[in-house]
Amino acid sequence: MGIIKSDDAAIFRIIHSYRNSIYHRDYHNPITVNKFAELYFVVAANLFRKIYDNGTSIGGKFKADWLEKYGLRSDFIIFKEASKKIAGDLVNGFDVSLSAIKDTISEDIIFRLGEIKFIREGELSWLKNDVIFDIHLKVAEYFDKNPYFKSSQDYNNLLYEFFRHNYSLEDTAAQQKWMKIKLEEKKRDHKIGKALRAFKPTIKSKILKDAIEFLKKVDSYNRIDKLLERYNFIDRNFLKMELYLNQFSMEFEREVQLQIDIARGK
Repeated sequence: MGIIKSDDAAIFRIIHSYRNSIYHRDYHNPITVNKFAELYFVVAANLFRKIYDNGTSIGGKFKADWLEKYGLRSDFIIFKEASKKIAGDLVNGFDVSLSAIKDTISEDIIFRLGEIKFIREGELSWLKNDVIFDIHLKVAEYFDKNPYFKSSQDYNNLLYEFFRHNYSLEDTAAQQKWMKIKLEEKKRDHKIGKALRAFKPTIKSKILKDAIEFLKKVDSYNRIDKLLERYNFIDRNFLKMELYLNQFSMEFEREVQLQIDIARGK
């Protein structure tokens, strides 16, 4: 209908997805949240101004004293002028210029690249090698998309039944049941292994190189919506990689604690 421009629509779509992450999943990126919130608000204020830019006015005796706070008459309202003045006052002081958005996005990517590098070279140094890193990422993404418990359901059911009945492995029947469990476990692992070999991952170490290349080209962007679209793609991939790295760290910590417990005779 010509009310909203395509670039503003793209900004709404992208920033609203960040709003959903905050509201529904309690995910807050401290570097970008304030600037993106300002951008969201400014674009909304501009839309508000555009909607009332239609030459409509109204006059009469009605209580609208709050309009006086914006320096507007409360007995006769020209919607175009009122919306322009109100929107202008509401967004006063917000800097959502292209350069400000570039600075925010660049700061975020630089910080996160540094965090990922620190983990790979310090806490989980064996992941410094890209080939090994990609193997771990592939496994993590596969099980992220194909939860382990679903692949293990038959095995889990057999194991649950075995322990629920408190079978003793000294009993012949119990030994047979245990062999059936181990056979199901072997079938499950073979099935998973085959599927894993054929799996095509999307989260790879190349994402880090893409992010570095993006940083080099940030200054060449002359539209906020296009800048956000590219950042949004990198950000979503970063989130997955960061999730998997966090899982690797927790698994490593569990293994370290296990070895400590074994050494202590626990």
